[in-house]
Amino acid sequence: MAALPLQGLTAHGVVRFAAPRPGITVLVLAAAGGVGQILVQLLRRAGTRVLGVVSTEAKRDVVAAIGIEVIVGYQNIVEAVRSLTDGRGVDVVFDSVGRATQTASLASLARYGQLVYYGDASGLPAPIDVDVLYDRSLRVGAFGLDIDGDAEGAGAARRELVTALCRGELRISVTKTFPLAEAAAAHFEIEGRKSTGKIVLVP
Repeated sequence: MAALPLQGLTAHGVVRFAAPRPGITVLVLAAAGGVGQILVQLLRRAGTRVLGVVSTEAKRDVVAAIGIEVIVGYQNIVEAVRSLTDGRGVDVVFDSVGRATQTASLASLARYGQLVYYGDASGLPAPIDVDVLYDRSLRVGAFGLDIDGDAEGAGAARRELVTALCRGELRISVTKTFPLAEAAAAHFEIEGRKSTGKIVLVP
């Protein structure tokens, strides 16, 4: 349960914000991370086809086990997306990386597609030039978790997530635990992009 709250609420909120329809195809960047793994599971429960991007081959199996199609590496995202969608692109891109993937995220969208930011691990995205949106009628939005501003919604989301977890409908991947005194080592693990799922500090 300790691994669920903030990342689970973020993933839940992002799905609620994007309101994906069953049958659409979506792309999740950083799919092997803590939020990413929960997000792809919630998106599959919503009836979408999920493509997930991971940074290394070592992370492929972790994400593939959740039942999604995996793209390894960030260098050729657009080409991989076009190949997997017969050239169409995806309906929604969920991007927590930010500036480094901004161009690829926009290019991966199909007509009437939506780019949803919910993080900026590589830095804030550059300001959007509206001219690039017109040709395909694209939308760009951003989700930020605000538990205090929407206490009722957060409470309902928390109950839904806990119920799904208890029923075995949602899996939380805790890959490592560190004693609280070794918090710096945990941060090093995350910053080095070595981790998948959740890292937990134990008091």
